[in-house]
Amino acid sequence: MKKIFITIIVSLYCANICAKQSPSTESKPVNFIAQIENIDFNKTAISSDLKLLLADRYYFKDKTPCNTNTLSARAESMGLTTEKYINKIRSLRPAILDDRYFYLTVDQCDAGGTPMLTGIELCTEALCGAEYMKRSSDLWLDDELQPTVKRQATTIVHMPLPYDKEKKLWKVTGWYLESSEETGEVMQSKQIAFEGYTNEENFANRQRVSVFKSFYESGNLKSIYHYNAQNKRDGKAETYFDEKDKIAETLTFKDGQPEGNTSYTMKTEPLKVNVTLPKVKLKMANAHIFMITAF
Repeated sequence: MKKIFITIIVSLYCANICAKQSPSTESKPVNFIAQIENIDFNKTAISSDLKLLLADRYYFKDKTPCNTNTLSARAESMGLTTEKYINKIRSLRPAILDDRYFYLTVDQCDAGGTPMLTGIELCTEALCGAEYMKRSSDLWLDDELQPTVKRQATTIVHMPLPYDKEKKLWKVTGWYLESSEETGEVMQSKQIAFEGYTNEENFANRQRVSVFKSFYESGNLKSIYHYNAQNKRDGKAETYFDEKDKIAETLTFKDGQPEGNTSYTMKTEPLKVNVTLPKVKLKMANAHIFMITAF
């Protein structure tokens, strides 16, 4: 009888201690901050009851709290209708392409099934802290010298621009971009895309003044234009083939309009053609000829 009683006490004691020491099986949502690399739509995921789901797959630049570089999401996991979910992703796309930071929530990492994102918000100082709000002051430009997001840019202009005291203008230099072979990160190449002067401290409206040169990615000279104080082409202009110092076209501008003779060089033949541009056709000629270069 005594042995049975002792056994019951020991059993109850062990059950009480084991219950206190056993980890909770309830998984809690996890918040984290990350940059989104890409989103693949209409992929598959596994629900907590092991059913196959249609979900979007999010790729991150670094590992998430779930120790992977990918997580899934769908309208239902976000608590949104399909339309609102689609609109949300569309609204976040520019920030994704600009490598901004996001404040995200994942439902679980180890409770079974695919971890699902339940919240995505663009970082604010209140959400993420000031260190995640730092943005480069550099100017990202496309082929037409229009501002764009980092991952869609072809050139970069570093700020602030150096000021030329003699010319009383700011020197502007654009650099071609390339992708890192190791990380795929967009970065400046060693090749200048264009250089010249501007009367804008931040080159916000891409105003060009004085001489402005552009270059091919090979390093060969692409064009030389002169601009007046009103950002209009004025004076001699030359465009080049992608060969060292081989001129393709020479002409003269006056207050933004071509005038006089234009000299063309055929690329495959040593032949020059001189064309006189009638003043009555200046606008048409201008529209046709200068599709050659954006500079």
